[in-house]
Order: sequence, then C-alpha cells, then structure tokens
Amino acid sequence: MFYLAQAMSIISIIVAVIGLQQKDKNKIVLFMGISNIFVTLSYLFLQAHTGFYLMIVATLRMFVFYYIGIKKNFNKALSVLLLVAFEAIQIATSCYSYEGVLTLITLSGFLLYTYGCWQKNKNILLVTNIYLSICNITYNSFHQGYFNIVLEAILICASLFPLLKGSRKKAARSRKKHNRV
Repeated sequence: MFYLAQAMSIISIIVAVIGLQQKDKNKIVLFMGISNIFVTLSYLFLQAHTGFYLMIVATLRMFVFYYIGIKKNFNKALSVLLLVAFEAIQIATSCYSYEGVLTLITLSGFLLYTYGCWQKNKNILLVTNIYLSICNITYNSFHQGYFNIVLEAILICASLFPLLKGSRKKAARSRKKHNRV
C-alpha cells in the first residue's frame, strides 16, 4: 500500500503543476480538484485519516467552486452559504478523525485555502495554497507521505512563480509610469 500511495502522489504532482500554470483561476481550481483525487487515494493507502477525510471534502469543494466560477450569474448568497458549509464540514471531519495538534495544523490550512478558492482573485488562491502546502508538509512528514511532501514543495514553488512574475510586471509598470511624469 505504501508504494501505491507514493504512485498516487506522483500522478497528483503532474496534474497539480499543470494546473497551477494556467492563467485562468477556474482552470487552476479544476486541475487542483483532479489532483486532489490522487492525493485522497494516497492518504487512504497511508491510513492518514484526517488527510483522507479532508481531501474528500476538498475534492468536492474544488469541483463545486469550479462550477461557481464558470457560472456567470451564480447566486452570491448561495455562494457564501456553500463557503460556510464547506468550512463547517471540514471542521466536523477533523473532529471525527482527530489526531491531535497535527489535525489542527492541517485543518487551518484547509480552512484558509477554502476561502482562497472561493475568492475571485487568483493571487489570494496562490497565497492560501502556499500556506496549505506548508501545513500539509508537516502533516505528511508524520504519515510517510514522502511524495506528498514533494508535491507540496512543488506547489509552493508553482504558486510563488506567478506571484513573483506578477509582482515584477507591476513594478515595471510603476517605474514606467513614474518615468513619464
């Protein structure tokens, strides 16, 4: 089972990296939902219960938020209700599968990332993904999720790249504007 878990993580790495390089936030969410399926299976094979249950919820969340993102006039009140419902379900599943402080660490990452997925701003999604990845590195180190740790490190880098690229472009535009004045 251990090797099967690692294989699922390798597949999730490939899908996630492709997803994080997308320009459209909705495509990122779709690819991350697909990647989550493989991470969920990895946690199942590692018998990492909190991670397994949170990833089931996270996978469902990604596909629901993808649908909300592509829908032009999705009801804002329903969108907020779905956000609150996903946050509550994550808290409930963490209580059910409680593994001590480790559960609280990974739960905090999932809660913040859920908020990031719900936002329309791609940069918020990327920043919250970095925080979730840091939390998940801690969680995976205790459950022998070695390739999940690699995945999270890659996700941090893949999230930092577009953030830094956008920051450089913004700085260059600011310098141009300042030089013209």
